[in-house]
Amino acid sequence: MNLFPGRIETTAEGIRSFRGSFDLPVEGQAPPTLVDGPATLGIRPEQVQIADAQDGRALEAVVELVERVGPGLVSSLLTHLSGGAALTVRVDAASPILEGDRIFVRLPPAQLRLFDAAGQLAARTVS
Repeated sequence: MNLFPGRIETTAEGIRSFRGSFDLPVEGQAPPTLVDGPATLGIRPEQVQIADAQDGRALEAVVELVERVGPGLVSSLLTHLSGGAALTVRVDAASPILEGDRIFVRLPPAQLRLFDAAGQLAARTVS
């Protein structure tokens, strides 16, 4: 699982966000029991989506390593987000993505996991 340390913060307007090596709104995913403060955001590699550059929720990344996993079924991409965080992504082996490519990824809200400061699962998003 990709794990990103950061904080949950609520703006004056009441909008909750995860802030770490990247910022991501978590409104609707962070329950009231998860107070503002230290938190860890998690997502599994197979749940990360390759996105279009025009997707307003997409994060930019650079592919560092493409590794074929299994008998041609999937590729595992080690990428670095623009904020420097490493992110592992699983894609179909037929994907044309190569090392050095700039790609955009999306972390679907329904797949995010939030952990509190003690490491306990604080929220499992439901669609």
